[in-house]
Amino acid sequence: MLADDFADDRVAVQAAIDFQYGVGGGTVELANGIHRLALTGDGVGASALILKSNVEIVGQSNGSSVLKLADSQLGRGTYLRLICTMQNPTNSVALRNFSIDGNRAGQGEFATATNGGLIVLGENYHAGSVDFRKYCYNVVVERITAYEATDDGIQVKGSDLQSSSDVVISNCAVSDCNRIGIQASLCDDLVIAGNVVHRTADNCIDIYNNNGSTTITTGRFEIVNNNVKDGLCGIFPETSAFGVVANNVVEACSMSGIQINRINGEPRAISVASNIVKDCPVGIAIYGDLGGVQVIANILDSYTRCGVRLGGSNGNISYLTLSNNLFRDDDADKPVFEIPTGVVQAAFIQFGENTTLKNTEQSLWLVNGATTSYKVGAPGIISLEGGASGPDLVRQFGQLSKLVVESDAEVGGVIKVDNVQVVMSQRPSIANSVGGDEVTKINAILTALRDHGLIAT
Repeated sequence: MLADDFADDRVAVQAAIDFQYGVGGGTVELANGIHRLALTGDGVGASALILKSNVEIVGQSNGSSVLKLADSQLGRGTYLRLICTMQNPTNSVALRNFSIDGNRAGQGEFATATNGGLIVLGENYHAGSVDFRKYCYNVVVERITAYEATDDGIQVKGSDLQSSSDVVISNCAVSDCNRIGIQASLCDDLVIAGNVVHRTADNCIDIYNNNGSTTITTGRFEIVNNNVKDGLCGIFPETSAFGVVANNVVEACSMSGIQINRINGEPRAISVASNIVKDCPVGIAIYGDLGGVQVIANILDSYTRCGVRLGGSNGNISYLTLSNNLFRDDDADKPVFEIPTGVVQAAFIQFGENTTLKNTEQSLWLVNGATTSYKVGAPGIISLEGGASGPDLVRQFGQLSKLVVESDAEVGGVIKVDNVQVVMSQRPSIANSVGGDEVTKINAILTALRDHGLIAT
């Protein structure tokens, strides 16, 4: 698909999708350039492109193949989906290797007055005689750069009739969203991996599996190897089960780094492991009666309220294990673990060995304000301050805490170490030398290395 930087490309791109669907499936290729998309009514809201089963949309270049919402498309409360699905089910679809620009600035007074998302696959809307519940399976969203969303960046939804399943959202860069960066709701076999999500007004990564009952019927999720920064919560599995949150870097979120929450269904069989959380008021927060949650081997750095918060006002907290976590509070004056005043009951909470880099006084190891406590252990805290034990751990913490991944709408993400860029998105290929062009090829290699930051300019 050739791009017309000024005209509306919606009809042409949709025709290409429809053609591939009509022949049994295939790929719609987006050329470099800006493909502007106007919206049209679709019965439930306003959308630009309807993705159909067995079709994938692939860009020529992540940074240069751009789908962009045209100016002045929104009104108050518009339910926007720049790319959506309408079949029930939609299966075997993929979005790969392009950018999607929500063009918030071009929407004038309605830049923050909408709902929906840039990508919304699946739906769970029903009210009165209107039933628009759709699900999808075998979904891949990868190497997408999404930014300036008037609401969410990327959404995949199931419905309370049928969950979506086999969903992978990976290696995307999502930034500057008016609500959530990446959200998946009512999904089974979900993988959210290797994404960079920065600057969201709500949570950076959010999964939600509440169906109104006390039993969670959807689950099996992995949220791994993501870098999130500047959101409300960094990673928020809400009413979810059978999953892992691991090896993520979370920074500078305004409420908590990682938060597990219960509405109706019981969160259970969740492991929160080997994450780095920095510069958040609360490192990890967990709420509700649980069916078994483990918080293991995380690094919690520079929190301003507490390292781990257990429970909330007028609720319970139960059945979790916390061990082998490393805490750094430079002032050593905040609780390591806190069960705040207002928690009704705390029960079956086990603490293994945890470590602080500063000599936090014992009264702050666990501040327990619960009205009733039953089988709540006493945390064993090892302090490394002033001692010879654990130097490798201290060095490891120092190195890990330097790692910062930053999103960039043009390149889809860069990695900085000590605030110096060392890796960015893949550069174009350099052909093998055929003789006589060695200097040109060497200069091309040096330019690529300098672009990445692997060598100084």
